[in-house]
Amino acid sequence: MSGAELRFFPVRQGYVLTQGRLFILLVVFAGLSAIFPGCVSQRATTEAPALHSTPPSREESFILPSGWFREKLSASGPGNLMRLVNENRSAVMVLKELHSSAATRAMLANEDICVLGNVSLQEKLAQLNVVSRIIRTPSLFKNDPRFCLYIYAKDYLLRRVLVFRSEKRMYELELRQEKSDALLTSFGEDQLLFAKAVLGLK
Repeated sequence: MSGAELRFFPVRQGYVLTQGRLFILLVVFAGLSAIFPGCVSQRATTEAPALHSTPPSREESFILPSGWFREKLSASGPGNLMRLVNENRSAVMVLKELHSSAATRAMLANEDICVLGNVSLQEKLAQLNVVSRIIRTPSLFKNDPRFCLYIYAKDYLLRRVLVFRSEKRMYELELRQEKSDALLTSFGEDQLLFAKAVLGLK
């Protein structure tokens, strides 16, 4: 893991967009929650977009990275599209679709991908029940404008989240450390390859 990924940020530190801009985005999502209850999350404590719970029809055609296999989704993971486990079960990848109305997608279409990355991170913080640390703030992955990466810790284990979008869909692919001695950066290429497979890229 690079030195940049090892820096720790207190949760309260200003790791997101300027407060005014992020507040506007979250207010929009909160408003959509009231107007379109079937399209966005109805939880009062979460203002980020809800997660789609129906797998895409082309899901079966995704090519899995070498050394990974698909695991049956648990009922305890709403919104998950697919869960992959590596061969020694030291790491897991979970694919989710950020579900929003057409109006919200249109609003985000011209925004930097890390605007969506910040929204994704806000949702994670709203869900956490333990003190968490932000290790890498949302930023472009390898300066590629298609992918935003952030890293956080939960229960002393690292989680590496890659956020990206297609023309009509917005995704996050979370690489989770299942064992403390698992080196997530060694799986970074697998994470990127699978994200590209979801987008139909090579």
